Amino acid sequence: MRMRFSIIISILLAFISCIILSGCTNTTNDNVKNDSVSSVKSDSEIVSINIHETGGEDGRNIEWKVYSQNDSFFLSYSDNNKTYGEPTQCIFEITEQEYRRIMSLDYQKYIDEYDESFWENVADAVYFQSTITYKNGDIETTNAIMTEATIKLQELSNEYKNSKHQ
Repeated sequence: MRMRFSIIISILLAFISCIILSGCTNTTNDNVKNDSVSSVKSDSEIVSINIHETGGEDGRNIEWKVYSQNDSFFLSYSDNNKTYGEPTQCIFEITEQEYRRIMSLDYQKYIDEYDESFWENVADAVYFQSTITYKNGDIETTNAIMTEATIKLQELSNEYKNSKHQ
C-alpha cells in the first residue's frame, strides 16, 4: 500500500515538474495579439487628444485639448472650477514640433497600465475621461490615468502663458 502511494506521489511530482519546467504559457496567441495591436496602432497616428481631469484634493475640473486645424496646431486649456472664480480658458497656437511631441506620448501604455478597480477606492483621486482621435477617423475613449500627459500639457501652457507667444 505504501509502495503504491509512493509511486503515485512520484508520478504526480514528475508531472508537476514537467508542467513547471515547460512554462505552461501560450506565447503564440500573446504574440499574435501584440503584433495585431501594434500593426493597427502603427497604421493610424493620433491627430487630437482631449483629456478632462476632475477631482483631487483641489477639486479640479480641467479640460485639455490638443489638435490641428488648417495647418495650425493648438493647445486649449479650460479650467472650469468655479469654486475659485470664473472659468479660465486659453487657446495657444503651438509649434508643429510641440504638437508632434504631445501626439507621440505613449497613450497606449497609459491605457494598458490602467487598473480601474484600484482607483475606485482612492480618496481624493484625480479622474480622467479622455478621447483620442486617430488619422484614420477611429476614436478611442478611456478613463486611464493621464497624469504624465497633463503634466506635459501644463508645462507647455505655462511656457505660453509666461512668454511672448500669447
